[in-house]
Amino acid sequence: MIIRQIDPQQPDSKIITEAAEILKSGGVIIYPTDTTYGIGVDPSNPVAMNKLINMKGRDVAKGVSLIIARHEQIDRVAITDPRLDRILAHYLPGPYSFLLVNKNFAYCPLSAVMIRIPNLATTQALAESYSRPYTPTSANFSGEPPAHSLADLEESLLNPERMVIVPDMVLDGGSLPLNPPSTIVDLTNWPPKILRQGWADFDWQLFD
Repeated sequence: MIIRQIDPQQPDSKIITEAAEILKSGGVIIYPTDTTYGIGVDPSNPVAMNKLINMKGRDVAKGVSLIIARHEQIDRVAITDPRLDRILAHYLPGPYSFLLVNKNFAYCPLSAVMIRIPNLATTQALAESYSRPYTPTSANFSGEPPAHSLADLEESLLNPERMVIVPDMVLDGGSLPLNPPSTIVDLTNWPPKILRQGWADFDWQLFD
């Protein structure tokens, strides 16, 4: 396991490239997001997804979110319309996860797919470097609190007595603000539905 110190807002490009290469090889990284630490794998790689599922003790029936680099890439993975495009342009990048009708089943086998564009230089640089979607699944065992620091990770996923899968790389961005997770909004039907109230508010009536 490689641990790299990184400034979440000014990441070293060499470290980002190294992390992207790990994703390409089917590996697992842990990295800071704009809410909590996340687990990154290539969702189109079954071996990598199996590592993530085993690492978290996650229900295999659950889908995963996808981090993408830019708004233009949303059309590669999901079906939208002009009204949804306005919503996505207004709230992203930001601490939101949006559930949309799935278009590309290579990344998610379910009828709906969750997308994120975190407002953080590290996640954006990694998305640009990798140029494919990757997962932002929270770095914790399922049902346990999310991790906001390396110390939190060392008590859970990186605890030798509990560790199931050893990640290939950990990007240590220090202690993150104790913000709640992202707000999850279902955009597969109208009106939208908030599935989880997180750090930020959402008002669909602005676009009705």
